[in-house]
Amino acid sequence: MSGFMILMGPCFSCGLVFGYNPDKVPSYDGQAICEPCIEQVNTKRKATGLPLWPVHADAYEPQEV
Repeated sequence: MSGFMILMGPCFSCGLVFGYNPDKVPSYDGQAICEPCIEQVNTKRKATGLPLWPVHADAYEPQEV
């Protein structure tokens, strides 16, 4: 039998509870970061010439189990 799993938890940055794939979501110190926050972080990093945080295409999608 197969299925899908998505973990729910608060964003490290803004505290919003969101769903994510725990194996692929960007995180800081083990705490997941939501998509709007990581986009904001990467926009600021790009503007200052810093490397972007990688975001896996399936980071915010259910994980097949």
